[in-house]
This record gives sequence, C-alpha cells and structure tokens, in this order.
Amino acid sequence: MISEVKKMLVTAYYSVEFGKGDGSDTIEWEIELNEEEAAAYRKALAIGEDPTEAPELEDVLCRARDEIIENELEILRETQDEYTLECLGELEEDPGELNELVHGKDPHALAFFGLSEADENDIFSWDANELEKLPLIRDFREDFVPTSPFDEGWSLSVWLEGNEGEAPDEITEECLREALAAGDLEYAEKIIDAQEFIYSGDIYERALQTAAEVGCMEYIIKHPAETEEEN
Repeated sequence: MISEVKKMLVTAYYSVEFGKGDGSDTIEWEIELNEEEAAAYRKALAIGEDPTEAPELEDVLCRARDEIIENELEILRETQDEYTLECLGELEEDPGELNELVHGKDPHALAFFGLSEADENDIFSWDANELEKLPLIRDFREDFVPTSPFDEGWSLSVWLEGNEGEAPDEITEECLREALAAGDLEYAEKIIDAQEFIYSGDIYERALQTAAEVGCMEYIIKHPAETEEEN
C-alpha cells in the first residue's frame, strides 16, 4: 500500500577514509525518501533486513553520497585543504616548477607568461617568485579537468539507519497492518518472524488483533490455536 506511505526523513551515516589508515569519525546525514523509497525502507526494517542492502534504496544511497560529497568539498574549500584545492585546480602553481618549465623553454609556459619572443637572457633570468600573483592550477595547465579527492584515492562509506535489522514498534505495526489488509500472509509472517524478540509486546497477539480489525480471515483461520488462547 505504497500510496498511503508519506515521504520521510531518515538518518544516513558516513565515514571517510583518507588513505594510509587515516579516517574520519562516523558522521550523521539526513536524507529525504519519497513515498516508494519510504515504503521500501520500512519494509526492510520490518522483515529484519539491512535497508542499506535493499535494491530499491540504491538510488537513496547514491543521492546521499552526492549530497555528502558536495557538503564535504564545501567544508574542505573553506578550510583551505591543500589536497582538495589541488584536485579542484584552486591551488597556486609551485614557483619552482614554473621556473623549470620556463627555463626549459616549454612552449605553453613561455606563451602563458608572454615570453615566446623573449631572448635567452630574459628567459633564464625570469623568476616565478617575482610574480605579483602565481597562477592557479586550473588556469595554467592545458586541458585541466577538475576532480575530487573522492575520485583520487579517498573513499566514502555510506549506510542507512537500521542496519541492525531492528524496527521500531510503530513501523512493525504499520507494515503488519498493510500486509494483513492486502492478504499477504507471506509478508506478514516474515515480519512476525523478524520482530518476535524485538517487538515490545506480543507480536502474535498483535497480528491476530490486526487481522480481525482488517478482516483478514485467512490469517485467523490459519492460526486457530492462537485465536482460542486469545479468547
């Protein structure tokens, strides 16, 4: 009954590995799910599965990853992280490397600094350290394509809340009601099996009560012993 499921906010968690064993702490990130994604998320929790592994939520993880990377890059820019600025081309070129290129008569370097027609004395006396401002990597290097540290060795792990396979009572009850209302006994019994020792009350009693409320006689007939005990 996906149509009855509203959008919802869920918590994703992520960590960044910088290489050489260095990594960040686990960080929280909120992501909004549409109706279909919310239904898939609730179902995964209700049947005791890790929502991070649900195929229907693959797009959610990709979206969370994109949002997280965008946010992380903005923070890294603001803090002037050198590796990030280098990947983005927002770091100044090294003056020593510029001198080597010019003194080695690299055609691009000579043209960039207006030295194509200069004599050897001017070329060999040229010093990048005397420039008023060093060029940025993205402005100086030919055909430069900006990248991200996450494309150049850093790895990002993202997972969704609920990977322990435990569902809140509210989600268990809602999914159980949906399953029984639709006459989907296989789904209902998966929920009961998964939440038997997690649900705060008696999951079997709740199932029978819900079946009676939604008119799922097939479930009630299938469990006469529990019905008699309840009476």
